[in-house]
Amino acid sequence: MRGTAVSCYDSAMLKSEGKVEPEMFCQLGHFNLLLEDYPKALSAYQRYYSLQSDYWKNAGFLYGLGLVYFHYNTYHWAIKAFQDGLYIDPSFSRATEIHMRLGLMFKGNTDYESSLKHFQLALIDSNPCTLSNAEIQFHIAHLYEIQKKFRAAKEAYESLLQTENLPAQVKAATLQQLGKSSSLQCATASKTMHLGLLVTSNMSLIDMSFW
Repeated sequence: MRGTAVSCYDSAMLKSEGKVEPEMFCQLGHFNLLLEDYPKALSAYQRYYSLQSDYWKNAGFLYGLGLVYFHYNTYHWAIKAFQDGLYIDPSFSRATEIHMRLGLMFKGNTDYESSLKHFQLALIDSNPCTLSNAEIQFHIAHLYEIQKKFRAAKEAYESLLQTENLPAQVKAATLQQLGKSSSLQCATASKTMHLGLLVTSNMSLIDMSFW
């Protein structure tokens, strides 16, 4: 069905003798994106971008373009497209998906505060998303862990384990990370205690040398 729609658009553009409305290129980009034909989707979106002066007012176009950039791992441009889309239309129907993908990209860029903000926004939004709430919660817990916020990570992992009908894959990953987090917390506590003893010992030496 989608392939037929793309063929119809292609046929219409051929018959138009070059007089094509910009919106047709935007729709063609959407259809090719649904078909996962990313090169053709990008080409169509670029034509729309070049022909439509106020392209920045079209949240659907910015979302589609962001998905293409995300696919090609050009995160700088994907982030810009997604953020521009949210700025134009904060209540956009795919806002949850945008927040989730921004969370993933910021996490990959080690901007953990921005990542956490967007994952939390994705979690409270009721719109559909390609990641489940449980998977988003896992990412939030993992963000705490990689920032060495072990107590917050432990609480988040344990809270996730209380989720009803938790997918087996998420449960296994949570248990694994919970074990690692606990081990790292113990190691950090041991290291801190060792440093404390060294400081105390050095303070004693300072006091003795002073007297």
